[in-house]
Amino acid sequence: MQRRPLLLNSVLLRQNPHNVNEWLKRVALFEGKPREIVNTYTEAIKTIDPKLATGKLSALWIEFAKFYEENKQLKEARIIFDKAVLVPFVKVDELADVWSHYIETELRHECYEEAMKHVRTATTAPPHKPSYFDRTESVQNRVYRSLKLWSMYADLEESLGRFHDH
Repeated sequence: MQRRPLLLNSVLLRQNPHNVNEWLKRVALFEGKPREIVNTYTEAIKTIDPKLATGKLSALWIEFAKFYEENKQLKEARIIFDKAVLVPFVKVDELADVWSHYIETELRHECYEEAMKHVRTATTAPPHKPSYFDRTESVQNRVYRSLKLWSMYADLEESLGRFHDH
């Protein structure tokens, strides 16, 4: 009977392998088993097509990075975030969420220069400045217009007490 939730989850993922929430439920089923958790996140990331994802794909990447952070593996969390910011999410807001969690992670570890570097990267306009709503452009080329990230940038500049050229 203990395997029943896992078997049910497997059935649901076979029906829709792009269901982010079911992948997150699967991770929760492996609580206390770090190897299985990492394997599940890795499988989910390899399986889910961003264009077909049901639920917020960014949440899966963010939770994966948080898993490493909570296990005192900041280097690995950074690797996950570095990969996550390259994912072709459908919505700009999802990429903005990844960037903001990445920045917040750096701040929690008092890595202020890294946090500033990330917020500057996220808010730097590409050579040609596409419209925020131009869906023919990648989210990476449009995220620089994210109000959430610009607000975070302003807060960081203010709280760190210095202004830099952008």
